[in-house]
Amino acid sequence: TGLYVTPGIIDMHAHVAHTHSRSMLSLHPLVNTLESGVTTTVDAGTTGWRDFDQFRVDVIDAAKKIRVLSYVNIVGSGMGGDWEHEAVEMNAQLCADTALMHSDVVVGIKTAHYWAKRRFDENHLPWTAIDRALEAGIRADMPMMVDFCPEIPLRPYPTLLEKMRPGDIHTHVFAQQFPIIDDNGKVFEYMYTAREKGIIFDLGHGA
Repeated sequence: TGLYVTPGIIDMHAHVAHTHSRSMLSLHPLVNTLESGVTTTVDAGTTGWRDFDQFRVDVIDAAKKIRVLSYVNIVGSGMGGDWEHEAVEMNAQLCADTALMHSDVVVGIKTAHYWAKRRFDENHLPWTAIDRALEAGIRADMPMMVDFCPEIPLRPYPTLLEKMRPGDIHTHVFAQQFPIIDDNGKVFEYMYTAREKGIIFDLGHGA
């Protein structure tokens, strides 16, 4: 009486690499999960192809009461520092290889935070992170999750949606930097077009 019976809930966007030496993002996977009915949590690319093996040992395989799945970040050293903006860290082949090596727990490729609100130059081209994550996703045959900051005119948001494939995920979609609503309060047509193509829009609190 007074309770609900539900299948185990999947939290598709969390950060649970709590042993990651450079990440202040993460919580232990048992925080805010089981008591809320969550039995599977998905780490949204806190670690990359350089350090995913350690994340698996420390967190994924060590989690006994909850299932932990993950994205692999296109950035080899994962989230949490200036290296997120360096092309040398974005190796599509190594990222795809890592994802396939751990395909029993990896659900996709992640790209985030790249060169937001800065002037592009020859070492930081507008679409480097997206293009390399997309290449890794194609190589591994897995979806790509994008955390993105549009820059006009070189990196417009509608172009991102055109680049993405069916099943790819745009996270933090209701963050204020995204042009979703026009001056009349209507959703832009390109949002409907993207949804019809099969792009998944994720609220992405990332707690």
